[in-house]
Amino acid sequence: MDLLHYAIESVRRQDYADWEIVVSDNDSADGTEPYVRSLGDARIRYMRSPQFVPVTDNWNNALAASRGDYVVMLGDDDCLLPGYFSTLARLVEEFTGPDLVYVQAVQYAYPGAIPGNPKAFVQTGYCEFLEGKREPFLLSREQARSAVDKSMAMQLSFSYNMQHSLVRRAAIERLASHGPFFQSPYPDYYATNVMLLASESVLVVPEPLVAIGISPKSFGHYYFNGREAEGTAFLNNMGESSIPAEVRATLLPGNALITCWYAAMACIERNFGREYGVRADTRRYRQAQVLYTDRRAGKAVIRELWSKLTPRERLRYGSKRLLLDIGRRVLPRAVKKLWHRLAIFPPFDTGKREVPYRTILELFESYGKIQ
Repeated sequence: MDLLHYAIESVRRQDYADWEIVVSDNDSADGTEPYVRSLGDARIRYMRSPQFVPVTDNWNNALAASRGDYVVMLGDDDCLLPGYFSTLARLVEEFTGPDLVYVQAVQYAYPGAIPGNPKAFVQTGYCEFLEGKREPFLLSREQARSAVDKSMAMQLSFSYNMQHSLVRRAAIERLASHGPFFQSPYPDYYATNVMLLASESVLVVPEPLVAIGISPKSFGHYYFNGREAEGTAFLNNMGESSIPAEVRATLLPGNALITCWYAAMACIERNFGREYGVRADTRRYRQAQVLYTDRRAGKAVIRELWSKLTPRERLRYGSKRLLLDIGRRVLPRAVKKLWHRLAIFPPFDTGKREVPYRTILELFESYGKIQ
């Protein structure tokens, strides 16, 4: 309940009053409804799922209940930063109503949420098209398409977290013929790339205006603690409706994040492939599963992974894996270049630094001091 309180307070304490919050309660048992009712604010509305539903369904339910001209999606462990609404309201008017506003964000990890980090810290995510930028700008169609093409090819060039995106409702409505706005096991991976692909205009704001939380109740906590199975159960996101039937046979056991990423791109191909000529790169996905799945997955998972590879894949991907494993010990510099070519996550400086804040709301209250 504390996390939800912090998220809501980060909205209530903004220097801008024309907003609404839709709290979508996914069948919780933590007293969410009484808390929301106690606020006595007509701008904050409560809704509840009759049973626990996948994260994608919960997001679509919240979106359907919202009414604003622009929408931002927050988890209960996230928060807006000071000036979010006033800054973006001014920029939306200045840039004549873009379909998508993509803002920089900071990531805030709660004390102990990530192994080896007993103290809270903040860092910045990776975004190729934001490098060296200081002022808001319109992203060109070529830049947007390049970012999506890299995503489809299993190459991370920007952060997909939905908290980065302020989305125009008119743009969401234009996409309705392609199904729900949020799709796939990772609704943010899907929606952010779709918006870059299909938006008539994309405004990019280099100023951090939102904080993405990593708490013991977030998927990031499970992922960084090697508890992916629990994280998948937490999201409830791997049902048949989330993954196109035509790609199920290509899925491999191993790293759940990589599989969900690929499934999101496969949904984009299914819905927009003919119109935009985008294709999910199956070969890169299967290679990444071999290269990234390690002993933490367990012997049974690794055996199953290798059993599902074709003989050619075992030779091609297995030789690369062996070369990397040996090379890291005897030729680290040469292997670093090879890994840079094969990796799906780029090396970058996160600007990570410890902060004294015990909660994300303390970060909100003191944000100007850490910039």
